[in-house]
Amino acid sequence: MSVRIDIAGLRPERVAVVPSPLAELGMALHALAEPGHHPGLQAWVTGATARLDPHPAGIWPAAPTRPASWPRCTA
Repeated sequence: MSVRIDIAGLRPERVAVVPSPLAELGMALHALAEPGHHPGLQAWVTGATARLDPHPAGIWPAAPTRPASWPRCTA
């Protein structure tokens, strides 16, 4: 999906282009969930996974698994 924003007429100091924290979180979670899909991020995924608590705040005894009926990302 593309977004077009018309900034004609705005002063340059009023315009800022920054990464979206929500988009970055989504990309990071996707890379963690599908590490084979992003071989260029393998070092980051390995490092991040090693630092994650396998039982965050005792919420569940193990990370939930993806049901077999869910489609896998193949793109």
